[in-house]
Amino acid sequence: MTTTAHRSNNPASLEHHSSVVGKRKTTPRRISSAVNIDEGKDEYIVYVVIPGMQRNDFGIRITEGLLIISADKQEALHCFGKKNNEKLSHWKETVELPGNADTVMTAAIYRNGELQIHIPKGERPITKTPVEVIVY
Repeated sequence: MTTTAHRSNNPASLEHHSSVVGKRKTTPRRISSAVNIDEGKDEYIVYVVIPGMQRNDFGIRITEGLLIISADKQEALHCFGKKNNEKLSHWKETVELPGNADTVMTAAIYRNGELQIHIPKGERPITKTPVEVIVY
């Protein structure tokens, strides 16, 4: 009985069902994250929880005392009755660094949905030359 009611040719129930499916398929996905900054004896650590990424999705740059973390994620959007689209999601966070951050020795690791950026403390002045950080 339930199967027959579910397969009903009632136009009202079909319209409701297709609009729900349509909304699920066309809702844009945002990249969301949580950022935490910590200070140890010898380093600063920036923790970014951002699941579902790959290490090569990230761009990390240090310029003029700012740590700029960004990510781009290419996604396919599949729709019924329409041409499939690809969508690029973009995310960006900026952290102001303290004056004693040794930006040249910065290291980044992405593992299990968490990006960790380790910035040693040092006596070098912050360089004006931009530093690209590789994510391991």
